Amino acid sequence: MTLKSSVKKMTPKRVWNFLRHYQAIVKDRIMNGGSALCHIPYCGYDLWYGAGDILIKKIRPSRIFEEKMCKAITSELPPSGAVFLDVGANIGLISLYVASHAPGTCIYAFEPGPQQHRYFAMTIQKNALSHRITLSPQALGNKEGMVQFITHFSPDSSGDGFFDTGRAGEPIPVDVQMITFDLWWKRAGKPRVDVMKLDTEGSELWILEGATEFLENVRPVLFLEIEPKNLVVYPHTRDDILVWLQQHKYSLFTLGGEECTRENFASFIGRYDTYVARPER
Repeated sequence: MTLKSSVKKMTPKRVWNFLRHYQAIVKDRIMNGGSALCHIPYCGYDLWYGAGDILIKKIRPSRIFEEKMCKAITSELPPSGAVFLDVGANIGLISLYVASHAPGTCIYAFEPGPQQHRYFAMTIQKNALSHRITLSPQALGNKEGMVQFITHFSPDSSGDGFFDTGRAGEPIPVDVQMITFDLWWKRAGKPRVDVMKLDTEGSELWILEGATEFLENVRPVLFLEIEPKNLVVYPHTRDDILVWLQQHKYSLFTLGGEECTRENFASFIGRYDTYVARPER
């Protein structure tokens, strides 16, 4: 056992996670005049976030978050009149890329995490993007009503979800409103949608189950995370997601274009965590 692992074992989880992020928190606060409310330029916009947010490490200096997926998403959008859904938007990194690189696109974003929602809403307001990005605080799932949602200390908020996956520090439960995507779609006037991205720390299948009418009628391209480390706390597996997609006439591929089947899917797990599902024509 290393010295680091020994110290971690003896240190309370909440204290360890704070120490783990302390350097980033201090750096962000120094760069922002001592404030915990921070901002940096990103994709031509002023991005707001909480001090120490681990996602910021991934885009500094001058990098694009999940760049391969972002490029793939924009390549699927028509040059004008496109509609993009960002489910699990966090602080808005994917939405901002799409807004910057596909400027004619209308974006609907969903983020129930109170911290991330606050920062993304601020980014939208500060950059006058409210005519292009509609942000909802509702959680999407396979039922309607108030549900428990697990949040975390601000730097770990990218791990927020319906269950504690054990990957993001001390859990802090809050109550959020859950609705099905089908219900939202009908209330929104049944908009046409070109691309839908789902990254919700394991609940992606629940969202699909609540969007059956939408998917049967609209048939968008889907980009979704399939991460076994998140799925272990859910009552479904990676294979359940693949089977559900196949039953609803979607084919699953890696971002590199390799088709996923029941026979080879296990070989991709661990190498990839983001996939694209295309409707069968």
